[in-house]
Amino acid sequence: MSNRQRGIHYFLFFLQIIVASTIAAQHNVKINGKLENETLKYASIEFTGRIYPPDDAAKAEQIITVKNNRFSTSIEIDEPEIAILYLETENGFFSQPLFLAKDYQLNLKLTIQNNQLLLETTGIGANDNRRLDVETDHELKPIVDRLDPLPDSAYLDLRKFFIKDSIAIENYIQKYQPSEAFRIAWRLQCRYSFIYEYILINENRRTRIPSAYVENKNQWKQIKYDLLRDNPIVNEKAFKAKVPAYLNLIERFIPIVKDSIQNERTDPIAFVNEWFGEEIKKEGKSFRPDSKNLLTKKIIDRLFTGAIRDYLYAVLFKNALAEIEMTNLENIYKAYASKYPDSKYLPIFDRSMQDFFDRTTRRFTPAMKFIEGRDTIHTFKQLIQLVKGKTILLDMWGTWCGPCRSDISKHSAIIKAHFKNKPVDYLYVANLEEENEKGWKELISFYQMEGYHILASAALTKDIMTIVKGTGYPTYAIIRPDGSIELSKTQYPMKREVLIQQIEELLK
Repeated sequence: MSNRQRGIHYFLFFLQIIVASTIAAQHNVKINGKLENETLKYASIEFTGRIYPPDDAAKAEQIITVKNNRFSTSIEIDEPEIAILYLETENGFFSQPLFLAKDYQLNLKLTIQNNQLLLETTGIGANDNRRLDVETDHELKPIVDRLDPLPDSAYLDLRKFFIKDSIAIENYIQKYQPSEAFRIAWRLQCRYSFIYEYILINENRRTRIPSAYVENKNQWKQIKYDLLRDNPIVNEKAFKAKVPAYLNLIERFIPIVKDSIQNERTDPIAFVNEWFGEEIKKEGKSFRPDSKNLLTKKIIDRLFTGAIRDYLYAVLFKNALAEIEMTNLENIYKAYASKYPDSKYLPIFDRSMQDFFDRTTRRFTPAMKFIEGRDTIHTFKQLIQLVKGKTILLDMWGTWCGPCRSDISKHSAIIKAHFKNKPVDYLYVANLEEENEKGWKELISFYQMEGYHILASAALTKDIMTIVKGTGYPTYAIIRPDGSIELSKTQYPMKREVLIQQIEELLK
């Protein structure tokens, strides 16, 4: 290689480095901030459109180091998006919407006056990040608490929010001349906030005053249809702009559709054939309709396409992992990975999904003790006679119960490690699922739930819940070695330290 060729070679090599570093830099937003007049304890930035497995959920909220009331951070970003800056001071919590895009370098001067967060911004992107008098989370409690059976007053109250926010956005645009991306995102945010909040109120009425709601449901539905006609549920523009209200809406819309097609059908056989006909043909009588993961997948496939569908699959995986909904999950994920090998969500979810599937293959251990003759056990007294002798933690749970699974996942292993080699045992009573023995045992092995297990009859569930004064699931109680019962000082969400201290007192 001649000196000239060598020189060109080195030039191209260093040019590649410069280009690569420039491209990388274009994906960063730099933010420097200072709170002027109160002590800043905590700062973070939250992104609505970033989906991660439960183990990595913290990545959707970037926590920022605070020192001497100042904070500084660099954020990777691909497309412009709305984010929320959260601050905690000695006097409370405050939030400020930000609009972030590539190359922005923002300097934020923050002050608190009359319990309001005020903002002065300089730097690249400043005109997209001055104070915008729009609430990202409206105070809906007064509307929720009214419980009016007709939709008119709720609609009018929400419309006032919409008009106020619309005026604030247009005034901001006129005054600061922000970027086109800002204008698109915030106008869509305003419109979809109206729809999303109306649907939340609608669902609140449907569950809290069901009889009165049924009488007026056509009026509630008509307003919803009118809103969605002008602002469709499939909106590529809103999705690309990562509009928080739109993303919240499409996530919430799936369970609403699911609930509607299950509960408003008068013919359950027609429902099963319509939504699961393909599986019935393949598996025959052995097929059991899956109203969780499989139905969610089918709704996504039927209503959405492209990038929105890809996003909602990621939401499905996130929720299934969080709620330990394992039915059909492995088949759905493998089919998804095969069909969409270039999906940006595969690298995000692969490790968590593989760990999850590995856990589903766990085996029972001798410490998982299934109580025999459950068909003859109808009272708490009968059950206690079979297990008493140690201090026993009673857990009234169910595989269908999300809070139950959450508490087991968070606390069970830690509690058992604390009381290792001490005279403490565990009694898990599964409720309201006598026909789900397979799913019950799957979760026991998944969580490695060492202790006594019984699938309770309706009579046994009623007797135990009456005695321990249980009002929901999970319910905890402690059985002393002599068989007497002490009510737990903590229920859901479990305060683990309180329960451990209570058991320790009983062991003395």
